[in-house]
Amino acid sequence: MNHNSHNYTKIIDLKDNLTDVVFGKSINEYTIFRYTDIANLKKVQGYFISLRQRIIIPNTTAYTPGSSALSKYDNYPILIENKVNLKTDAASKTVITLQNFFPKTLNTSISTNSSSQTGKETSTQTQNSSGSSTTNVNTFGVQVSVGYMLGMPLAQVSASYGHSWIKETSHSTSQLQGQSQQQHHSHSDVMSVKNWSSYASQTLDQTGLNWTWSQSYPWDAILFRTSEQGDQVELPEYVKSRMVSDNVLLPPSELSLFGLDFTQTASWIVLYPEGELATDTLSIQHAINHFTASHDLNNKTFSATMQSPKEAKKAVFEVDDIDLSLYSLAPIGLSGFAEVGFLVDDFLISPTTYKDKFKIMSNINNLVVTGTGFDENITTNFSVPTSMQVNFKINDYSRPYILELAHSLSKDGSDCKIEWTVNEKYKGTIVLRSDDMEENQTIVSLRNVDIESVNFHDYLTLGFNTIKLTMSLLDPSK
Repeated sequence: MNHNSHNYTKIIDLKDNLTDVVFGKSINEYTIFRYTDIANLKKVQGYFISLRQRIIIPNTTAYTPGSSALSKYDNYPILIENKVNLKTDAASKTVITLQNFFPKTLNTSISTNSSSQTGKETSTQTQNSSGSSTTNVNTFGVQVSVGYMLGMPLAQVSASYGHSWIKETSHSTSQLQGQSQQQHHSHSDVMSVKNWSSYASQTLDQTGLNWTWSQSYPWDAILFRTSEQGDQVELPEYVKSRMVSDNVLLPPSELSLFGLDFTQTASWIVLYPEGELATDTLSIQHAINHFTASHDLNNKTFSATMQSPKEAKKAVFEVDDIDLSLYSLAPIGLSGFAEVGFLVDDFLISPTTYKDKFKIMSNINNLVVTGTGFDENITTNFSVPTSMQVNFKINDYSRPYILELAHSLSKDGSDCKIEWTVNEKYKGTIVLRSDDMEENQTIVSLRNVDIESVNFHDYLTLGFNTIKLTMSLLDPSK
């Protein structure tokens, strides 16, 4: 399992909506990167989102090794339908484009040769062969870069994702700001689809996908599903010959016999042509339909049944409220440096009144600040509750960190205070006097790793960190 800081992972029990019976698991891994589209001479902010979903459905009738008298194979998996649909909190103001998905089509190759001869001697020869071969490589990537001149350092954020079902998958992020940082994670996926097939289709608006997984041998559940009486399926003789021979009942495919374990991936780009929203959250809706089948041999009479759509188990769930801006944050690099200057052009969401929310992100995508109570110049008169939230990620235990705040007070203004909280645990208060100086800088030490210092402390955690700042008048009556 990949525990990259850009990942959101959710493990769901597949529970039938009608009976509450759990019939499998869905392991969903979403990876989010910041993305800037500069096509058509424009600059549009957005996100690159990839999904890796693993579906595990066992056969409820456990396989028992050794010889035994078998006259029936009951309720084994034969067809899975997996629907995925992406949506944002304001679909009318976003453009969602499906970039890639896997698998598109996986087929099982089957050949059957049957002959018979009648005379003094009677002989029957049946030859069945099956197999599958799949080689699929998907590669896609995004890159966002910002350059500075006149001696200022270069800032760059890049992200890439490559996938090979027969080799490996890798995720990497890098930052460069005078120094560089590299993160690398790789894992290999081996997925058997012997005697099964997969077909994928996409919705017209490109926000959704539908994968259909089906047994192909000995019985193709997509081709042969005609039922004239109840759930009993009419099968051609050559298909029946694969399932019963010389009054011996033959099993379904090995995957149906032992259980399913399938993986599928998809990627989208979400753009905000009209600018980002106060809450740029993502929701992904999933619907999984699970069909089972049975076949038996009773008094030399063969029969096969398959569940109807009403009888199939159906699990519907939604993974919602994934904060795109927070998950897309890159960890602070080797320089240990991240800053926001509150320039007008850098705002993702710019405030116009004190009641408006704002959002701003650093140019190298490693710091995001949100807040309310400020105008477009980041000044406040404390007429409404005034606060900021600073979000960032780190990937080390030993580097010292500080929070540096630059602010100014008018000499004829009132004294105020800043109450700070780090990770909902460590707290403090800073008092600002208007008669001290017009411009001021305040420093809060977040980590001091000098073990000999009386100020040795560590307020930070590996990964995601939050600092909340609340500003108010020292004397509210003034």
